[in-house]
Amino acid sequence: MCQFQGAAQCVDLAWRFADANDDGGLSVDELGRLRADLEVWAIWRQAELADVERTGIAFGLWLVDSIGLQYLHSAYDTDGNGLISRSELLADVHLDERPIGVVLLDPAAVDHAGIARRLGLPPNILDRLPLGQTE
Repeated sequence: MCQFQGAAQCVDLAWRFADANDDGGLSVDELGRLRADLEVWAIWRQAELADVERTGIAFGLWLVDSIGLQYLHSAYDTDGNGLISRSELLADVHLDERPIGVVLLDPAAVDHAGIARRLGLPPNILDRLPLGQTE
């Protein structure tokens, strides 16, 4: 579904999966489960994923592991209630009718500098990644 439907529909589906206890937010434990599930899924589907998709997933997993789930969670839990809301999670992303993969590779739809600031990284570090670039 996420390859063809609009980004918001994909996020709705993913949110229902990620928010295991249906409390409207993501806890550190739910993020940990989601991270583990994504790794298993990516290994299972690796032969069917495009290079850019494999690279993006590997970078995301590496970043989460490097930063740590607790730090990542606190960086996005801006109201400090112990849960990341959907709006907190998507604060630096503008969803539209395009598939989520296309949206996430569009620098006009994703505020890379905002994400970097939130994670304590240099402001233009994410712009220098080769994700989505063609030769």
